[in-house]
Amino acid sequence: MSRRTSLLFCCLLLAACTVGPDYRRPAVEMPQSFPTAAQLPRPVPLERWWESMGDPLLIDLLQKALRENPSVQIALQHLNAARAVEKGADALSYPTVGGTLAASRRKTTPPTSLTPISDTYTAGFDATWEVDLWGGIQRQQEAAKAGTAASEADLADVRLSLLAEVGAQYVAFRVAQKMEAYTRQTIRSRQETQEIVHQKIRAGLTSGDDGTRADSQLAGAQAVLAQAQQAAASARLSLELLCGFQPGDLVEPLQRSDLALTSAPPAVVLPAQLLERRPDIRRAESLAIQAVALVGVAEANLFPRFDLLGALAASRVVPTTPWFAPFSVAATLNGVVFDAGALAAQVEEKDADAAQAVWRYIQTVRNAVSEVEQKLAAIDLGSQKVDALRRQAEFDRETLAISWERYRRGLTTFLDVADAERGTFATELALQQARGQVLTDSISLYKALGGGWIE
Repeated sequence: MSRRTSLLFCCLLLAACTVGPDYRRPAVEMPQSFPTAAQLPRPVPLERWWESMGDPLLIDLLQKALRENPSVQIALQHLNAARAVEKGADALSYPTVGGTLAASRRKTTPPTSLTPISDTYTAGFDATWEVDLWGGIQRQQEAAKAGTAASEADLADVRLSLLAEVGAQYVAFRVAQKMEAYTRQTIRSRQETQEIVHQKIRAGLTSGDDGTRADSQLAGAQAVLAQAQQAAASARLSLELLCGFQPGDLVEPLQRSDLALTSAPPAVVLPAQLLERRPDIRRAESLAIQAVALVGVAEANLFPRFDLLGALAASRVVPTTPWFAPFSVAATLNGVVFDAGALAAQVEEKDADAAQAVWRYIQTVRNAVSEVEQKLAAIDLGSQKVDALRRQAEFDRETLAISWERYRRGLTTFLDVADAERGTFATELALQQARGQVLTDSISLYKALGGGWIE
């Protein structure tokens, strides 16, 4: 084997060496299932969960938000930038080739009779290529690829968070809308009550404090109406901002649609499936992979860099010199002889960064499992609260009817009627809010499970 071939063989062997640690997914202890999930009735598959609400306007708003919201577009451009970085890292595996093309004319001073004017033509190429002896370039490529994966997960997380926020604001609007409608009914009823009480006062059949109680009841309902209208306006404006509308664009569409505040919870996946379903977990793992790869990049910087350089040109001077083709080939080995430990400190820094990223991944996984169980418990207990408030509302309405009948017969004072009205009104409002909270918790569970895409 010739000396030149032996040198090339040694270089190839060295190129197979890759410094730095390889990423291995940390083992995170997870439960086999979510215990509370078995208590939820008839769950709906995640991919069809939004449709289970039966409101086409909600689906339209979700789709428009995904198209128009700036957060999605920003995340998309961030992904495009990460893909460009990955392409640049991939290009490091190939030589860099440059080219030159030149022409010049020269007149001698003083001119000679033989060569008064000469023309020079030159064309050539030069190339440089870093041989990846220690795998530093490979680690850079791994880091760039992981950065792209993290950006892809970022985009998915932005989309999922946007869907959940639009859904939550839509539910908030519907709750406020239903509270407003019920409060208007109550106001009409209390206006009638106010008229009846004042007629009795004028007839001397009851005392004046019954009139002030009736007036107070009416004013309290009017205050609740203003509060419900404010909540509806706030939710509507949030929806218009999230979906790319101008303020006021959704006033009419929202009045034409009415969402029944009931929906089955989304189907729960196994805890282990969260690792692939949740974008925040995928992002955390991609950042851990990137951080581990950057340790290898820092370690490769401790060793000499081996570059191959070459140049090939063609030149001619007219009329004195024919075409000739000079070339050159060189190899350089460059490294740091002494830096007082600066490069070693960079390795330690990247080691610490990688350890942090791995622990963030573990923390993200644990938080995800806990979040799902918390949302399941909230839905379960919230549903129990709705059932209890529904029964309470039935009892309160019955109590109010009895109080009114006794008041008409003169068997009791208006104080009993006022108390029964306040109790019924408060229970009905609490029931609407509890129903909305269960649906909001279901949306949060949808997000916590990694969601399903709206196409």
